[in-house]
Amino acid sequence: MKVLLNDKRGGQRATVWDSLKTWANCAVDKEFAKAQSNKENNATLRYSKRKAGTYGSAQLLDFQSILETQCPLSWSIFQILAAKSSTDPESAMPAVDESSLNLMPLTAAMILMYSRNSQVNGFQVLFSVFCYSHRTQKRAMEVMHKLGLVLDYSWINHILTAMAEENQARLQARAMNVPHLISMDNVNRQLGTRDPTIINKSYIDNSTSGFAVNLRGLPASLTGKCGIPRSWYKPGLRQNLSASSMAPSSEPILYFAETNKAHFMDIIEKYCYLKFNRSKCFPTPKVKRLSPKADFEIFTFALMDVEQGSVDGNRESLRRATLKELGYSQNDLIDIVVLVSGDQLTMDRYRSLRALHETDLLGEQFNWIIPIMGLFHLSMNYLKMLLKNHMGKASDPSSLACCNAILQRPRINDKVADFWAVMDLVNDCLDAYILAMLITETRSDNLQDFTRKICASENDESGNSQEAEVNVGQVVSELVDKHFMFNSVHKMRYDAKSGEPRSGDHRDAVYENALLYVRHALQFRDFYTSVRSGDVGRISHLLELWTPQFIGASQHRYACELLNHQCGMKIEYNKQLRQLILQNILINPGQTGGHFLSVDEFMEEVVRHVKHIYNPGGAAQAEKYAREVVARVIVSLINTKKELRMGTIGKHFGGNHNRPTKTADIGALLDNLIRKMVFKPVMGRGFSDDDAYTQVTDWMQLGLQRLSEGRYWDQYVVRSMKRGASMLDMEGLQDEQLGEIAFPDD
Repeated sequence: MKVLLNDKRGGQRATVWDSLKTWANCAVDKEFAKAQSNKENNATLRYSKRKAGTYGSAQLLDFQSILETQCPLSWSIFQILAAKSSTDPESAMPAVDESSLNLMPLTAAMILMYSRNSQVNGFQVLFSVFCYSHRTQKRAMEVMHKLGLVLDYSWINHILTAMAEENQARLQARAMNVPHLISMDNVNRQLGTRDPTIINKSYIDNSTSGFAVNLRGLPASLTGKCGIPRSWYKPGLRQNLSASSMAPSSEPILYFAETNKAHFMDIIEKYCYLKFNRSKCFPTPKVKRLSPKADFEIFTFALMDVEQGSVDGNRESLRRATLKELGYSQNDLIDIVVLVSGDQLTMDRYRSLRALHETDLLGEQFNWIIPIMGLFHLSMNYLKMLLKNHMGKASDPSSLACCNAILQRPRINDKVADFWAVMDLVNDCLDAYILAMLITETRSDNLQDFTRKICASENDESGNSQEAEVNVGQVVSELVDKHFMFNSVHKMRYDAKSGEPRSGDHRDAVYENALLYVRHALQFRDFYTSVRSGDVGRISHLLELWTPQFIGASQHRYACELLNHQCGMKIEYNKQLRQLILQNILINPGQTGGHFLSVDEFMEEVVRHVKHIYNPGGAAQAEKYAREVVARVIVSLINTKKELRMGTIGKHFGGNHNRPTKTADIGALLDNLIRKMVFKPVMGRGFSDDDAYTQVTDWMQLGLQRLSEGRYWDQYVVRSMKRGASMLDMEGLQDEQLGEIAFPDD
């Protein structure tokens, strides 16, 4: 049980499998001592030539043949559980991939099973929780219980209950000494009922789930403190800022130019099968990257029977999270502030709650909340507005509608119901657009011809080599500097001297739309890769660039979230608080490189586990168990499953799904773009009555124009400072009305 509850040894957290191997060695030592005391057993193969305490991996491997012959049934079970299986067409049973087996931990497990000592009970507890974490069916658990492998199912429930109670106690103990960040979201479940008097056998249950994680990168002044000092946060100083301060500075603009060149080189290497010296030729910028090995621990809350969609529900969920889960008192919340993250709607409701209780008694107020924007929902909204802006008509060769007509991919709509399907389409189209642009710029016939031109010839017999026909680094640099500065398309659309729009005879709508698509899609890709790599410096640059773009796209709710973030980072947070927020907007549950998640994205994973993966059922008698026990041990179950998999086969594999190759799709898109000369300007294209295409909105230019007028900023400051009103939820003001009032000429 200590292992399951994250026991610590020597200052380092002991993994589940390390403790399992320790148990194995203890069992072997005991049997060895017994064998030495009995002369008749001196010839036993296991122990005749071994000394106590010397059982490493090599010695454990020697036991394989004995265990295979004496314990064939259990040995087969462990082989199947530990190996990644592949489908055998000639057999109904899965075929074991012997190359993936790690026999040492398997042997250790078998020694534990067939040893008669107190450690067997501990192993059964561990293996029982492991099977539960894999959602093993109850009947299968009963069979393994009769084989002596696991505990009875009722005892597993007792074990999980003890784990949940221990997790709650440890969270409250840590919260008194380390500041935590909390996140919450609604959970809508379909629950069944067995009441014969009720006509409907199921109903929708609206609950609230959440988790807390300790803050990383704490300064020495916060050691032993339960929260962040309130003096670090000065709300209201945004009144001293101006609209011009919300415009991007030069640093993120220069960064975007450099990262665009890096993305171009990534695509060239991927599809031309070439390798360049990227340390000298546009390496991927690294601004401020977090370490994946940060020391943190995640604790999930009990599933609260509170509907988060109301003001009362948000008030009750916050009080339960702080007073019951974290163990704070109302007096503790008087002098501290707490970071709270989630989706945009939740953050806006928390701001409303903070304003509505501003005049309450000191301990009853909610001004201890610092809402932190959820990056996952922000990227989803950016993808949604990108799809709406660039969908266009199928007759427009630069539109996403035309691309999807070629690829015939389902689940593509402007509501982005399937986030991952839309992201795949956007990324595949971006690759094809960039390749088509490079092929057109170098006057190549196709991708093979472009590859030949940028590839230097190999050494001939005399040892000489011929330089490449085209300097790819120079081509990429010129393309990015010419077409992907934020005013490049604006110059095509408006006369530089008069500022008046150019006539359709001097413009190419297809070319302009395609350039804007590449710019917008590159920013989305860079944001996604920055989150996964944990580079919060790159994320900060992109948030600066996205602030005017969301304003220009009339996405006012997320525009206000970005403005709130900018106001805090520029003036309302002190230096220590700014650093804390940047170091804690991402988490890495697996502590491996390239697998960072935003806080709200991990919250969605917790909700998915509560609703679907570890849902014990909808019966009324299981309701309390699901809320108070299962919801609290979600992270413990995930960690147990991962550590045992890593110990047995050396990797935490998923399913047998392999991503399909996109070569054919990219080739089809590329042929269409080259054939229709999308990246070769044709004056007057897209403006005639027969082929009039929708003009894509340049979000950056329109957003900067709205900021420069001053009205948008003035109304934002009034709303954000008004008592009793949320950012955009003021009475009589909706999103559409806001656009009409603030910008009557649009």
